[in-house]
Amino acid sequence: MMLVESVPPGAIIVVDGRPVGKAPLWLAVPATAQGFFLNDVEIRARFVATDATGVSRTAMEEFTFREKVPAALHFTPEGAQRAAR
Repeated sequence: MMLVESVPPGAIIVVDGRPVGKAPLWLAVPATAQGFFLNDVEIRARFVATDATGVSRTAMEEFTFREKVPAALHFTPEGAQRAAR
């Protein structure tokens, strides 16, 4: 399990092209017994404009099967930060 958060909260979280909910949320990702991703994974956070003058933005983070699953992933409209286990 990995915590996915966003600032501001409520970003739409999309995993490999499939919407899975709004941040914050706990995301179950397939992983090895050692804690590495089983496959390459792309996680996006869609920040939707709240009014006609705002701009919608998307931030993305990619993981390969060679990487450890982080404890948390923190999104902002400018990008993402990983929190190690």
